[in-house]
Amino acid sequence: MTTLLALYNRHGCVGRCDAKCFNAKTDICTCVCGGMNHSVGLAMAYKNTQDHCQELIDGAKKFHTLSRITFPLGIDQQQLF
Repeated sequence: MTTLLALYNRHGCVGRCDAKCFNAKTDICTCVCGGMNHSVGLAMAYKNTQDHCQELIDGAKKFHTLSRITFPLGIDQQQLF
């Protein structure tokens, strides 16, 4: 299953946005995307996530006076097991 967003803390994964969300048939979103990717399909959810990450980077540069932030906006595949 494709995961677009995953939220981790020191205990591990505490939430994610995956196919259960972007391929959902219901109106209620309970994942970490806050509804941004709900029922929009993989292609649009990928674009939404990519755009959102860029907004976060731009905001960090603006408010934290960071001169350089690098963040890969490509697909990152990691083996979980």
